[in-house]
Amino acid sequence: MSNNNSLKVLLAGAECTPFVKLGGLADVMGTLPKELNQIGADARVIMPFHSQM
Repeated sequence: MSNNNSLKVLLAGAECTPFVKLGGLADVMGTLPKELNQIGADARVIMPFHSQM
């Protein structure tokens, strides 16, 4: 859905809904990339692997 001219955003965090939620950061990490993608950005999330997931 992205093209070569789109804004590319990489979000890195320790938590992201719906996978790991401890506080408000998870809400931002789960929602912001979706909103950025809707306006044409190529937004992706990376987070550490948690063996309990």
